[in-house]
Amino acid sequence: MISNTKNKIHEIFHQALEIFRKKMDAYGPAWIGFSYLGFADQIYIKAYRYKTLIHAKNRKIPDPPELELYAIINYCILFLISRDREVISYIFNSPTAMFEPPSLNAQEKLLRAYEREIHTTIELHLKKDHDYGSAWQGLSNEGIADMIFSKVIRMKAMLSSGKTPSDDADTDGIAATLRDLINYSAFALVLRKAV
Repeated sequence: MISNTKNKIHEIFHQALEIFRKKMDAYGPAWIGFSYLGFADQIYIKAYRYKTLIHAKNRKIPDPPELELYAIINYCILFLISRDREVISYIFNSPTAMFEPPSLNAQEKLLRAYEREIHTTIELHLKKDHDYGSAWQGLSNEGIADMIFSKVIRMKAMLSSGKTPSDDADTDGIAATLRDLINYSAFALVLRKAV
């Protein structure tokens, strides 16, 4: 059994935030150009690569599989933030904004939105962890990779059929699926660090 799970989950989300900050410094707000399906495709690519990496015996690129899990977390969070028109319009207040680094105020607003999404997701994690009796701790890396991948496929199908990620109350909807993907990726990171 994995001890200090709550602390480990917080460490993982802190690391995800640090990666997000570095990516924001390097790439700016380029992600704002993604459609919902564009986000789903990015998450699909990362989930597929993670699944491939944990099974690969001979890799051409030596990146650790954990990077893909952090990318899934961050793309899911950005997808959730992209639904917030107030944040988006504040950060990207000109036609050229996506090509420029966000102002310090815009970066702070974006980081607060990121932290809000993490907080909401951690609350969900703690409730589900309680109700499911920490069953995820008994999963294999391959099993959790399959769960992540199947959630991504399901989300892409929902988006392709015209469903939108606007309803947080829909426990079977896209927003809930994104939060599950974040949590499953965090579970996988905890399991990989426990090995």
